[in-house]
Amino acid sequence: MLIYDGDCGFCTSSARWIEARGARAEAWQTLDLAELQLTVADVNEAAWWIDGASRKYRGHLAIGQALIAAGGIWGFIGAVLVRPPVSWIAKPVYTLIARNRDKLPGNACELKRRPPPIANDRRRSRHTEICRKYCKERGSPRRFRGVERELTHRHLTERCGVELSG
Repeated sequence: MLIYDGDCGFCTSSARWIEARGARAEAWQTLDLAELQLTVADVNEAAWWIDGASRKYRGHLAIGQALIAAGGIWGFIGAVLVRPPVSWIAKPVYTLIARNRDKLPGNACELKRRPPPIANDRRRSRHTEICRKYCKERGSPRRFRGVERELTHRHLTERCGVELSG
């Protein structure tokens, strides 16, 4: 299973692409990270792959494993990606992409503007802040009243009318 940041449009687009090729992908926001022995800091820094034997792969190795799981030509590309000398190049390239994902196509996320969440309460308050900002800009703060639960992109699009890609 590929674990990715569901708040990042680029990450979500990439995960949908890999899912369309047969590999499983889940946004970390929908998972119990403690059960997977991962932290919020872990999943904010990189994508993760957890295989059937509960082995964990981070970053470029996670992407390689996801491609291997997709099979076909993508499996071959993934196998090449996780082996030296290609993996020596793939690691810094992945790091560069991960650090600049807010600038990549398909991104409507708040990565650049939001601090990484430390706990669910902080994440919830940041989503609340974003929602209030969008509602205020659209001139309808009444739409937000009473919504103090964890806010999602679905909330922003359906309840607040904010258009988000990814």
